[in-house]
Amino acid sequence: MLQNRNELDSLLMRSFSEGVRWPIDRASLRALSGMGLTVAQIARYFSIDSTEVQALLDRHGSQNSN
Repeated sequence: MLQNRNELDSLLMRSFSEGVRWPIDRASLRALSGMGLTVAQIARYFSIDSTEVQALLDRHGSQNSN
């Protein structure tokens, strides 16, 4: 998990300003999941199927529910 809120905000601001596309890197995925976003919410943001998000979470050893 990220060290503090400033680190999280910085990571997300950088990601959004760079026009992040799927798939995202591990740190970004962990940040979104750590904020409490569900698999469905992350999928909706990237306009992808939730199974793609869950597969990437599984590959990174993280679990999150829809």
